[in-house]
Amino acid sequence: LKMESPGQNVLERTSVVVYPHGGVEARFTVGLPAQGRSIMGGVAARILCDLLPSIVDATLIASALDLGAIKQHVELVEDQDALRGLLDAAGLVGFVPNGANLARASGASDKPMDFKKA
Repeated sequence: LKMESPGQNVLERTSVVVYPHGGVEARFTVGLPAQGRSIMGGVAARILCDLLPSIVDATLIASALDLGAIKQHVELVEDQDALRGLLDAAGLVGFVPNGANLARASGASDKPMDFKKA
């Protein structure tokens, strides 16, 4: 199973859609096992009928999630969006909070550089 993996940037994505009525749509790909040019039906059935429902139950059902952490994340994103909306009127182009570690571990990483190296 493969789904787009989020990073530290908050971007509109299409891999998971939450609808106003409360429904959730998750989009992913499933690599079905094969031997040569034939799908291995028994293994594929286990993936789709056993593994996939357990993954859905553990990741997309509200009772299995930390709703407090999700609410905090959404509020943080809303705060960031509101702050960005105020930048232009204030003649600013960005903001950096006190104590921010802007250096990255590498050019291909979103992870911050170790403070000892920064």
